[in-house]
Amino acid sequence: MVLVPIRRLLVLILLLFILTLTLFYGYLYQYQIRNTLSYASRPLWDHDEGPSKVVPHFYSEGLRMDSHTCSLHGWKKRGDEDNVKVLDAILMSTELDLLEIRLNKLDPIVDFFLIVESNATFTGLSKDTYFEKNSARFNKFRDKIVYSLYASSFCQLITIIQHAFAFDSLPGYPLSGGQTAWEVEAHTRSVMTILLEQHMKTLPTPMKYLVVMSDLDEIPSLQTIQLLKTCGDFGDSIHLQLRNFLYR
Repeated sequence: MVLVPIRRLLVLILLLFILTLTLFYGYLYQYQIRNTLSYASRPLWDHDEGPSKVVPHFYSEGLRMDSHTCSLHGWKKRGDEDNVKVLDAILMSTELDLLEIRLNKLDPIVDFFLIVESNATFTGLSKDTYFEKNSARFNKFRDKIVYSLYASSFCQLITIIQHAFAFDSLPGYPLSGGQTAWEVEAHTRSVMTILLEQHMKTLPTPMKYLVVMSDLDEIPSLQTIQLLKTCGDFGDSIHLQLRNFLYR
């Protein structure tokens, strides 16, 4: 019979306990771990596609938005500029400070800010409804804001559990079989499209619309939106090439 020294046995028990604990929490929080690894490795697998045609943006302080400015960009001036409403479509996550910057920057040109918020991330993680809980912070813009909460039933249950047991956070939920975060994002943008269509029906007719659809941190300049409102003839859609700013 082989006798295992008591010290070695204790070390083995401790290692088994640590391994069990690691596997348990690794399984419990697998979605957070996958999400972290995905974002950390994104520069290795995600590459942007360059535009096929670039339109230089001519602007300097004091430049008037008129037919001459439109012609510099190869476009014609609209004849019904006063009949164009600018709608800014925003998918809200957690970025309260960026939202405040965006609203203040674009307020002079945007007629309505349409905000869709969910109680889950695109990867299935439960999250707070930050805008809903901090809406008083944006009372300055309340007459322009159209808000819609797009809630996952699973995450509604998670929220109830959080409040009932005072948990700070709980694991998210697995996406449906074969479903990807990109598909969830596309579906959420479809919810925004429905909100846009519903809001357009409440506005006087005939009316034309310039819809800005971008991530919340992709803030176009006021002058660019003014240019697109003044000039037509650029097609059904146009991609804006924004400068990338990093702060530390």
